[in-house]
This record gives sequence, structure tokens and C-alpha cells, in this order.
Amino acid sequence: MELPDMSNFEDIDEALTPEDHARVSEAARARLENVDLNKDADLPSLFWDTKIDDPDNADMAAMAALMDELTPKERAENYKNRGNACMQHGKNKYYLRNAEAFYTRALAEACEDKELDSICLSNRAQANILLGNNRKAFDDSKWAVKCNPANVKGYFRGAKSGIELKSFTEAISLCQEGIKRDPKNEDLKKLLETASKGVQKQWEDLKQMKQVKREMKQLFDALKQRGVQMGLDTYGSGGIKPMVGDDGCIHYRLTFLYPESMQRDIVEAASEETTLDDHLNQMFDPAAPPLEWDTNNDYTLARVELYYEKNATPMLSDNALMQFLLRGTAADEGMAETEEPKRWAKPEWVKVDTRQSLMQLVAQSGHVLPCHLVLHVVASGTAFQKEFVSGKWEQRWQ
Repeated sequence: MELPDMSNFEDIDEALTPEDHARVSEAARARLENVDLNKDADLPSLFWDTKIDDPDNADMAAMAALMDELTPKERAENYKNRGNACMQHGKNKYYLRNAEAFYTRALAEACEDKELDSICLSNRAQANILLGNNRKAFDDSKWAVKCNPANVKGYFRGAKSGIELKSFTEAISLCQEGIKRDPKNEDLKKLLETASKGVQKQWEDLKQMKQVKREMKQLFDALKQRGVQMGLDTYGSGGIKPMVGDDGCIHYRLTFLYPESMQRDIVEAASEETTLDDHLNQMFDPAAPPLEWDTNNDYTLARVELYYEKNATPMLSDNALMQFLLRGTAADEGMAETEEPKRWAKPEWVKVDTRQSLMQLVAQSGHVLPCHLVLHVVASGTAFQKEFVSGKWEQRWQ
């Protein structure tokens, strides 16, 4: 059996009941079922299991006889000392595991000495801290100070492992209780400062997460209200999503792709209330110099045409859309990746009426936005325009 869950324990001064004490011992005995103490006869007798049956080994026989004559408390002390000896080897995992096992054997003796049990629990916590088993160390430390509220090391080790587990509130409580008993303990004061900063960071992260969720819910509702269909990014925008501005309008990342030259122009936040003509008038102002790659000066305000790819990507369901909007934000809780969309076998280019607002454009039937608004720019009356509209360019692109 495992030790009971103590995540909600508050009264750290409350003494263990006899039933609690029995549960600690029973848990220790149960843990021994999976313990394999060193049985190598070449090691010093300090590390031998006391129940090894080897009548030809005098040291083993003497150790077994000695242990059988001891009281439960004496055996527990013996196991504790053997665990302490293992701990002298520093961070050597072999000895740390043996130390953990010896402290467990000491607790399994059920000697009814709460101070001794507290030491064994606290020491086992330290072994598990060094092994990286912070959850076990955290639980043992809390039981250690329950057994003996004066065990300052128990508070320190509980706070240290609690911080590693990001259980900052409980770590603060352990630090505070430890400092009450040892007001000059600088190590506990440092841990208290660390845990307090951890709580503050958690609170700030929580506020940020709630704010992001509110913003993404607002965007989700706005998209649904306008009949906008969204899919995953198929044009390499880096997952940049629309946003709702302070004016209540949706603002889109607007990408103009020039398939003839593989160039692009980007408007980072285009309001849904603007028309495409508004943007084209700025991009192709007659007073502006021609595009560097447009040697024939084909791309002029009078000749440019805009197209979007109908059903460029499958539309996301409501659940998948909300998951997609939250991805990469402070509210991203590590949800599974949405399945990548499969492009249609043959694209269908739809010519855009540039007098439309972006709101009208994105709401057209079959216009599934690949995360943001993507428009292809070609010059009318050119050989490339004919190739593009026929779909041959798309085949070449793939």
C-alpha cells in the first residue's frame, strides 16, 4: 500500500494517531516487497541483508543471530545507521538506493518511536531527493514532521522537493513552520523566498492564461458570427492568427503572393472593414516605382487580379478550431496536434472582386482561410495568368 495522500494537510503540529503510525509502518513493509537489498557477500557486512541463508559464511550467521536478539527499536536503529552509512557515499545512486531501502526496513519494524520514525522518513526523503524522486521525498517529509514537529530537516526537505514539484503553496507552509522552530535557519529562509516567487509566477501565469482564453473565445465567437471558415496554415505563416481589435473588428494577416516570381507582400493587421482596393491603391500607387522583378511593368493597378484558392484546406470543427486558436499561447495546455489537412487533388481559383471588404471576402462559400487571409496576385493579359488560371502553375508548384 502507498502512504495516504497528504496534499491537503494543514495542522502540522497535530501528532500522529496510533492508526496513522501503523499505516506508516505498514506502508514501509509493503514497499519492501519490491526492494532488492545488496546480497553480494564480497561487500562489507554493513550492507548485507540480515535474512540471507548462507550457513558457510560466519559473518552472515553472526549478523543474523545478532539481529534476531535485538528489539524492534534496536533493529530500526541498526537499519537507520546502515542507511546513514550508505548516504556517506554522496550522490552514488547505488548507495542511495540501498539507503532508501534500509530506511524503509527501519520503518517496517514499527518500533513506535515517533522521533526515530521521523528521522528515517526525513533521511529517506533526502535519499529520494538525490535520486530525483521528488514526489516520494515530498510525501515522506510531510510525514516526518507529522511524526515529530521539531524535525527541522523534515521541513527543509519537504520545501525543497515541493518547490521542484511546483507545489509552492505547501512549500511556503513548510518553510514557515520550520522557521517558527528555527528562526535563524537561513536555508529555510532562502527556500521561502524561492517558493514565494514561484507562487507569484504561477499567479501571473494563471492571469495571463485566463486573459488569453477570453481573447480567443472572443475571436472564436466573432468568426462564427460572421460565418468565417478556418483551417490550418498551409502557407507557412508561422501560425499567425486573426485578432479582435479594440474597435471590435477582426484584423487579419493579409498575404499577397506573386506566384510568377514567388515573392510576397504582407499586411500584418488588416481590418475587416477595409476593401481590397484600399490595399491595392497603396501597393500599386502610380507614383511608386515598379516591382524590381517586373521587368515588363505588367503589374499595375489597372491590370492586377486577385485570386483565392477555394477549399484550400478542410474546415476545422468548432472544437478543433478552439484548440487551434489556443495553440502556442499561454493557455496552450499541451493538447494533441490537430491532424494536418490534405489539399484537394485539383485547386479551384476564385477571382476576387476587389471592391469587397475583407469581411465579405472571408465569408464567401467555400472560402476556408488557411489560418490567415492569402491572395494570389497575377497580371491580366499575360501568358503566366493563363497558365495560373488553368491550374498548370499549381501542378508545377507541387
